[in-house]
Amino acid sequence: MDEKKMILKMIEEGKITAEEGFALITALDKKNTKEDDYDFFEDDGEGSEQTKKDNREQYNKFKDDLHDATEKIIGSANKGASKLMDFIGKAVEKVQNLDLDLDLDFNIGGGAKVTEVIQIQNFKPTEIDFSVSNGSLRINPWEKDYAQLEVNAVVSRTKDEAEARRALEEILEHSYVGDSFMFKAIEKKGIRLTIEVMLPLHIYQSLHVSSNNGSIRLNDFEINEVKLITTNGSIRVNDVIGLKVDGQTSNGRIQFNQAEFKQCDLQTSNGSIHLRKVDVEQASCQTTNGSIQAGGQLKEFTCGTTNGSIRLEQTSEENSKIQAETSNGLIRVTFPRLSRGVYGELNTNHGQINVQIPHTRVNIDEESSKLKAYHFEQGEEQRHQVKAKTNTGSIQIVEREAD
Repeated sequence: MDEKKMILKMIEEGKITAEEGFALITALDKKNTKEDDYDFFEDDGEGSEQTKKDNREQYNKFKDDLHDATEKIIGSANKGASKLMDFIGKAVEKVQNLDLDLDLDFNIGGGAKVTEVIQIQNFKPTEIDFSVSNGSLRINPWEKDYAQLEVNAVVSRTKDEAEARRALEEILEHSYVGDSFMFKAIEKKGIRLTIEVMLPLHIYQSLHVSSNNGSIRLNDFEINEVKLITTNGSIRVNDVIGLKVDGQTSNGRIQFNQAEFKQCDLQTSNGSIHLRKVDVEQASCQTTNGSIQAGGQLKEFTCGTTNGSIRLEQTSEENSKIQAETSNGLIRVTFPRLSRGVYGELNTNHGQINVQIPHTRVNIDEESSKLKAYHFEQGEEQRHQVKAKTNTGSIQIVEREAD
């Protein structure tokens, strides 16, 4: 294989850095120049034998030095790779050991499947609290006047189904006092839950749902205050109306569809946030690794991500305020056709800025050699305010295309 191709392949495989590869290619070019010089002396027959000998020695020394330098770089890269693989191996080992505590793998080894059905007659609380240590919850309405909780469990390390059922019954607690209902599944090693909840179709004051390891689904309710928290799992909300919603997960996607809230606060560390056909007066959406997409009536909308794109579509012509920031990704904000009073302040370090809003006045500020600052305004009355900032991405402010 050609030496340059071999160096490029090493860069591609991550064995050496681009800077190290560039240094090697530069050294190769110098070597080739010296080879050409050596041949020149040979062909022309000029110069003394001592000069030719000196050139050969200089060339051989340079080639040896290049070989030694290459070996050192590759050795260093392999050593670093070895350390990295050792670290990954230790991390995998820790995760495997952690699985024993969290029972993430008990389904692989099998287990007894049991179901416990809990019914609460004449169910009319205004405040509801679900807490599950290791399981998922799906909460749906129905037209009956009692509530039903169908607890499906897989219990590992049991002799038979009877022992599995006793183990399940030991971890379940619920109480209904006054206007408050509480359900709790205590953490116990070897038990994984999936809970189907059916509640009478009422207007509830508050609903709090928490899970350590599991997803949360909420469908078709009117609830004033909603709080959904899980550590490892997604959150999905469909057709829910309320005053305030708080959704948090460390590892999982957050998705809202046809929801209406006055105040909305959504956070995830590793996952995307997608809002479709929503109506929110004040919303905050934050993620570290994931994209953010939102469409609907976004009156006051603030969002941010570190690694991911942001795409927002404003469907309302009422006054609005949008703030969006990402370190690595595109920001695109779409307004209704023939919108008026769109103002913006846009900043990017390494990307393009494209504003396709008719009749806008533009002011470009060059604050530094890297920062691109773009101010635009449409008309005399400010109705829609946009502030967008990205480090390594472009910004697009556009009108919705005609149907």
